[in-house]
Amino acid sequence: MNEKIIKFLSERPALSLNQLEKEAGLPQSLLSKAIKGKRVLNEGHLLKLVPVLEKYGFNPEKV
Repeated sequence: MNEKIIKFLSERPALSLNQLEKEAGLPQSLLSKAIKGKRVLNEGHLLKLVPVLEKYGFNPEKV
């Protein structure tokens, strides 16, 4: 799932990573570090992040 989320975010530079982190209640800079390969999104992160990303068109089945 990490790869799908990274691909989704990388293809949509207009999405604010900072805003997504705030909406999902994630630590600041987590998504930036994940995109750069410096962090991995764990299960807890994914549980918070996926519902937020779905509001912006993310579909884990299609990416």
